[in-house]
Parts: sequence; C-alpha cells; structure tokens
Amino acid sequence: SFGSNATWVSNFSQNYIQGVRQGSQSRMLIMPGNFPGLGSIDRNPQMEAGTVRKTLDELQASDLVPFIDSAKQRDFDGLMVSNARYQGLQGNLAELSAPISLDAQTLQQVMGLDGLKQWYEAGGILMTDKLGSQAIRRYYDPTNTAFDGRTVARNAFLAGNDLLYLSSFLEPNDP
Repeated sequence: SFGSNATWVSNFSQNYIQGVRQGSQSRMLIMPGNFPGLGSIDRNPQMEAGTVRKTLDELQASDLVPFIDSAKQRDFDGLMVSNARYQGLQGNLAELSAPISLDAQTLQQVMGLDGLKQWYEAGGILMTDKLGSQAIRRYYDPTNTAFDGRTVARNAFLAGNDLLYLSSFLEPNDP
C-alpha cells in the first residue's frame, strides 16, 4: 500500500511503525500483514488462494525488503502471514505451495532468511490471516460446501504460526 519501490516502501513502513509506536506510547502491538508480500498476486487473496509467481531471490529483492529491514530494526512485534500460495520459491516454477499460512516447509524457508530468523528467534510472533476466509475454505473444498476447522487450525499451528485469526471460522453445522 506504500508503493512499488521496495526501498521507499521500507522507509515509509519504518516511519509509519515509529509513528504508531510513538502515538500509542508503545501500548500497541505492531503486526504488518500480507507477509511475505502480495505485490504480484494474481487474484483477490480473500476470495481465492491467489498465487505469487516469484522465486525466493525475486521476493528478497522486492516484497520481502520492507519486512526484512523492519525485522532487523525490531520495529514490529509480529507478522500476519498471508493465505497466498507461492509458485517458484524453490526455483521450480512448476511447484506451487499450499497457502503459506498453512505450509510449514514454505513458511520455514522464508523465516530462515537473515533478519527474519533472528527476529523470530528473539520472540517474534507469527499470526495467520483469516482462516475462515473464502480463500481457505475453497482451498480445502473447491465446492465450498464443507469446512473442517480443526484441520485448518492444526495445519496453521504445524506451519509455525503462534496465533490463529479465526474470523468466519464456523463449520456449516455449527450453531
């Protein structure tokens, strides 16, 4: 939302975060969203599990710059992990991940990057995006007729998330 130039976005983000910290007198947790970046997603990530087609090197040169720069400065407390899918993170454009908020291998690969790894090991928090979103529901059941919240929650925790965003999380037969 701050632009397409990674350096400027990083600068704007850090200043915005500092303003929120100062204005709240450090009483507000800062958790930037859409990690590791949705700059080139191919569809609305709330309606369908959209895909970002970039290698890890390409993400590091663009979408991840503001996150890594801010992590190195310890500017934020947590990250909201997107429900996007990533194609090509391991250099193979044929390989498509599950939504990263539910994919342990992909999420841990990104969190192993310099800056992010140190931030997380120092107590950083990972939180999912909305696990009851249409994107997640359609990922598990393209007909959108069933929803197994327990499986979704388990997979989110196993992926490495510390907190789960359970918006619209009711199963079809729940009261």
